[in-house]
Amino acid sequence: MKTIVFFTADWCKVCKQVLPMFAGIPHEVVNLSDPTKEGRGVAAGVQSLPTIIVFDEGGAEAYRHSGIIGRSEFNYLLRVAGLEPKQAFAG
Repeated sequence: MKTIVFFTADWCKVCKQVLPMFAGIPHEVVNLSDPTKEGRGVAAGVQSLPTIIVFDEGGAEAYRHSGIIGRSEFNYLLRVAGLEPKQAFAG
């Protein structure tokens, strides 16, 4: 199964706008404001927030997006992750 990882930080206003799009979608949130999580961001090469990465079953990166995300790109992300596009964003 592919994994969606959402990299965020407490101070990131755009992250707070994007995060609700993931309601009802299986994902992992990595808050880089937590010092114990900073290494995950470095290891993944995160340079800006928010960053969304889809990892395939073997742990390789299958998709990456940084910054605000529109509905068509979000639905593409879901397809890459093997999920159905959100009905609210279909169009």
